[in-house]
Formats: sequence, C-alpha cells, structure tokens
Amino acid sequence: YSEDTVIEFITDVEGHWEYFLRLAHCSKVLYWDDEERGDWGPGILRLRANGMLVFGGDAPDKGPGDIRLVKTLLSLKKRFPQQVYFILGNRDIMKLRFISELHEVGPPGQEWLPTWDPRAKTFDQFLEEHQDKGIERDKLGKLKWLLHCTMGCQDTTFDTRKRELAILKGRASDADVLSSYISSVDSQNADPWMLEFCRFGKIGLVIGDILFLH
Repeated sequence: YSEDTVIEFITDVEGHWEYFLRLAHCSKVLYWDDEERGDWGPGILRLRANGMLVFGGDAPDKGPGDIRLVKTLLSLKKRFPQQVYFILGNRDIMKLRFISELHEVGPPGQEWLPTWDPRAKTFDQFLEEHQDKGIERDKLGKLKWLLHCTMGCQDTTFDTRKRELAILKGRASDADVLSSYISSVDSQNADPWMLEFCRFGKIGLVIGDILFLH
C-alpha cells in the first residue's frame, strides 16, 4: 500500500455474474486478459500493479453465478495475494453450516433455528406449507428449507444454483445442487471453493486509515 495505490471496494454481488462482469469492465484496477473463456468471462481477470481490490462480502445467493464469482475471486487472490482481500458477509459464513446441518436429517423438532428471527419456520412447518411441491423430509428437502427459511435467501436460490450448474455442465439435477452445496464446504473434497473463500476472508480489514467491514 502506498500513496499511489488505487483501492476499489466491491460488495454484495450475491451471485449476479453478469453484474460482476459489468463492474469489472468499469473498474480502474481490474482488467481481463488472455483468450475468451465463454461462461467464465472474457479472459482471465487480472489486477493492475497499483491496484488493490477489497471484496466486501456476500458473494453468493441470489443470482446464477455463485460458483463462477467465488472461484474467479479465489483465483485473483492466489495470483495477487498482497493486493486482494475478502471481507466475510453473513451469506458467506452461513454456508459453513451445510457440512454439519446436511450431514443427516434428525427427528422432528430438533433442527436448529436462527435465534435472531422469531418468525423462522421449522422444517416441518415448511414441509406442510409445500406439500403440493412434493418436498420430502430428506437432505434435499432440508437444503431447500435451510435456504428458504434460515439463511435469508430468496425462494429462487435453489433454482439459480441449478441453473448455473446446468450452464457449466450442460445439465443439472436436484441431487447435483445438493452435492454442490455440501462439497463446496467439505474439507475432504478436492475443491471446497466456498470453504477456501471463507478461509481467506476477514471480519474486518484496516488499510492505512481506512476500516473495511461488511
């Protein structure tokens, strides 16, 4: 960090990949280089020598770009470790719950509910309200409940992840969505990209006389 450093602060992209592409296009420190990569962007994202990027948190949840956004930011961090920093938001940290809460489906009434939301529906209330959608009391149903009722996501979050998986792989099933959420925070998985993002992240960051928080 020096007087010539240009710091950019980007936050709350929440999986909106096309929005992130527009931000990068307008950026004074980010630029795309190398060959076109299709759904992964117009090249490889790079950082100018005098640039510094602080991502302010909430990378995933609302758009069909969670995987691409987080992996693109991770790649940038690894190539420019002293110039790229992540602040963790609630939407990022929440994903760490999947490895334990989707390990099994316990007996009725034993699921954890967020203490900050007195209106949060239980898993069984959720199942009863969605009987017409065929949601069952299994890991897949629990994932939909976690996203919809305990993580502050939109009711479209499951479908946007499914759409992104289909974009990247050509097709996607509900089981693929479940697997993608669990594997993204599983330390035993070959590519736990969401867990890695959180490991690089900070709750707060001070650069010079500036305090960055989510």
